[in-house]
Amino acid sequence: MAELRPLQVRVPPPVTPRPEIAPKVAPRVVSISEAAVLLGLRPSTIRAWIGRRKISSVHLGRRVMIPIEAIEVALSRGLVPAREDR
Repeated sequence: MAELRPLQVRVPPPVTPRPEIAPKVAPRVVSISEAAVLLGLRPSTIRAWIGRRKISSVHLGRRVMIPIEAIEVALSRGLVPAREDR
């Protein structure tokens, strides 16, 4: 019978992002949970708004992302100007 030898498997080292080549631009879209944190709402509220088309969304495969511009529009729509002192 042939002698069994242990299987030799080479595992590549983990890839770590290098800060010198990482993009230095702000994200244009955020996840539903990040949008909820930015707006002070629950993720379920953001999903409901997407379903009712109250806020824009971008579908990337199965991921649903919210454009930063849509968050700014939602904030400006809810803005109530301050009352002037008399």
